[in-house]
Amino acid sequence: MISKRITIIAVSLAVLSLLPGCAAGKNEASDLTGKETARFSGIDEITAPDQLGDNSIVPWEFSASSEPSAQTSKKNESSKQTSKKPESSKQTSSKPEASGQTSKKTEPSEPESSVQEKPEAESINFRFNELILIVGEEYKISFDILPENAMLVDAAYGFSDPEVISVSDDGVITALAEGVSELTVTTENGLSAECTISVYPMKSREPYVEPSLEPYVEPSEEPYEEPFEEPSEEPYEEPSEEPYEEPSEEPYEEPSEEPYEEPSEEPYEEPSEEPYEEPSEEPYEEPSEEPYEEPSEEPSLPDDHGGKIVDAYQYYTSSAVYRDIDLLCERYPDIISSFNIGTSTKGKPIVCVALGRGDKEACVVAGIHSREHITISFTMRCIEEYAQAYRRNEYYGEYNVRSLLDEFTLYLVPMCNPDGTDISNAGEMPFVTAGRFEPDSYKMNANGVNLNRNFPFNWEAQYSDWPYVPGEDKYPGASAASESETQAIMQLCENHSFLWLLDMHIVGNGMYWRDEMNGIIEDDYNFTYSIASRCGYLVFGTSTDSSVYSGGLENWFRFAYKRPSVCIEMVPSAQAYISPTYRGFNTYFDDAVNWKQTRYTYLQAMLFSA
Repeated sequence: MISKRITIIAVSLAVLSLLPGCAAGKNEASDLTGKETARFSGIDEITAPDQLGDNSIVPWEFSASSEPSAQTSKKNESSKQTSKKPESSKQTSSKPEASGQTSKKTEPSEPESSVQEKPEAESINFRFNELILIVGEEYKISFDILPENAMLVDAAYGFSDPEVISVSDDGVITALAEGVSELTVTTENGLSAECTISVYPMKSREPYVEPSLEPYVEPSEEPYEEPFEEPSEEPYEEPSEEPYEEPSEEPYEEPSEEPYEEPSEEPYEEPSEEPYEEPSEEPYEEPSEEPYEEPSEEPSLPDDHGGKIVDAYQYYTSSAVYRDIDLLCERYPDIISSFNIGTSTKGKPIVCVALGRGDKEACVVAGIHSREHITISFTMRCIEEYAQAYRRNEYYGEYNVRSLLDEFTLYLVPMCNPDGTDISNAGEMPFVTAGRFEPDSYKMNANGVNLNRNFPFNWEAQYSDWPYVPGEDKYPGASAASESETQAIMQLCENHSFLWLLDMHIVGNGMYWRDEMNGIIEDDYNFTYSIASRCGYLVFGTSTDSSVYSGGLENWFRFAYKRPSVCIEMVPSAQAYISPTYRGFNTYFDDAVNWKQTRYTYLQAMLFSA
């Protein structure tokens, strides 16, 4: 009886040694009790159960992770088991028994695991062929994997110049120094991809020093006075005493007496008597009473010393924008004109200001988001100050404004979204709202559409994450280019050959200048850094989230015309927290937009293309 019990115990121990969670397998699992997690095959997480039964199979749960990991689940060398593809219902142990026999597959008595088997990846590629980073910038590597539901395996990264970039185990590139490095990735199953990483220095972080230029001085209206000169203090010299000379006495000569001649007497002739003619009786015309004006050699221009038109310290409404544009056109007709490019959802005119007289053309769009109306104030103030410098033929900073505007014509749309401006600042209501309506923070047009997501560039991608509704900040419209404001800007661009386009926004004091889908646009890097280094902006990295940049104005312009286009975020983050409202930015306008440097933005863009 005792020997029979010993035999049963021995067989039971042999069977238990085959089950995961016992013997060597149990030692592995016991280290992961509780809620600890470990990386598996670069993408999955292994979550251990809270409690493990002595005689039960460990129910491992696999959850997909969105970030690849370079960590590898180590195998317990004593068990010599390999976990390549977790089975959903069966586990196989290839560990030989001490007696030399091979264990058979053991069917678990517990419920089947929820793990779904995934195919192996067949190809892997970077989402870019070339990536430009700034020194100190970090970038998370992203891939395109086929098939889409494939399981990522461990990836090893390599780079040609370790002084230029470094790559962490979880695929984050850090730009270390200026230069170029080739980046490669190789997976455990033999797939590979490569791209070029170019790192440039951050030029805009050095403080700008204003060049010393003498201020403009109005001519004085006082009468002209001769400057007083001190008498010279040269020594007095006595006149020289030359000897007196008597005048010479020439002999006197009598005048000659010519004989007198009588005048000749010509015969008298009577005047001819011509017949008398009565004067013609034409009707009498009164002289015109218009005052006489001397012809001027140059066209007369209004005086530009009548005080500032634009007050950037007050937030704008649409009626105030129209008024100030009319006043600027009246004061500077030689350099400013305006015309309507379309109407808003509520029928208000969308006005474009043409500044300059040159053949080269470029575009600036401001006020596309309702609450970002300080970009309207910024653009209107630039228009006035550039025009005044042109009229006076003065330098603006170090820029020869007359030279630039004789070569260029800037087409500026100071207020792209008139309805939104009045919703934020004049008490108007949109046609549709969603959630809690707050006028000061309202971003859309009257239809509740975010105009900077409504342009026809990869527009459909914005619905991939969430079906936004009208009135929400991210609602892109019922269809691409559905809004009249969007159509007006597109038509303006079609009617002209713009060398570049600037889209003015807040907050961030930086520039978005490239996205992954459009890739590199000719001269986009030099154009962006030319403005950033002069005007104090930061330069943001390449935009990689298509659900964010799709439908954007600057992204559409790059796509449609293959020319540089930049989204400029004006207000530095530190300044944005000072005011609790968007209207409050205007109360400290110069600091809010860093006016000392950013006022040259449009001039520097022209200078680059001159």
